[in-house]
Amino acid sequence: MTSLRTIVRKAIQDLDNGHITEAMMVAETLRHALAERGLVAGCHLGNKSMTPEQQVEWYAGQILDCIDTRAWFAMNTIINTCDLYCPAKDGE
Repeated sequence: MTSLRTIVRKAIQDLDNGHITEAMMVAETLRHALAERGLVAGCHLGNKSMTPEQQVEWYAGQILDCIDTRAWFAMNTIINTCDLYCPAKDGE
C-alpha cells in the first residue's frame, strides 16, 4: 500500500497544476486512501498533540474539506503549507 504521505504530496502537486476536474479526482483518491486506513476527513480535529503520521492524516482531511466545500481561496494556503504539515521523507 502506498504511504498516505506519498498520496497527499502527489495530490498537492495535482492541485497546484490542475483545475476543478483534477481537484475532484484528487478528492476521490484521498477519500479512498483515508478509508483504506479506517479514517475520514476530520478524524483528528482539535487534537493538539498529533504524531507526524496523524498530522498527515489531518492534512489530507483539510484538503478534502477545501475541495468538498469548494474553498478555492483556502486551497492556496493548503498548497503552500504542504512542506509544513506533510514534509517529504527520504525514499518517498
